[in-house]
Amino acid sequence: MTEIQFQKNEKVLYTKDKKIYEAHITAVHYDDNLPYYTIYIPELTIEKQTINKRLFKRDNLYEAIKQVL
Repeated sequence: MTEIQFQKNEKVLYTKDKKIYEAHITAVHYDDNLPYYTIYIPELTIEKQTINKRLFKRDNLYEAIKQVL
C-alpha cells in the first residue's frame, strides 16, 4: 500500500487517543525513510510532530473514524 503524501499548509484530520482533531501541516520533514510532519492543532493550541498513519485527508472522515474506534 502506498503511503498518502501530505503537503505543507494542507488542512488535515489528526487522530490521537481515540479523538479526531482538525489540524494543518506547517512543515514536511524528509530526513527519515518515511516523511513525518509538523502540524498545528488549533483546538489544543499546540504544534507537534507526527507520522503519516495519524493523518487523514479532510474528505476522508470515515477512515479517520475507523482509526479511533
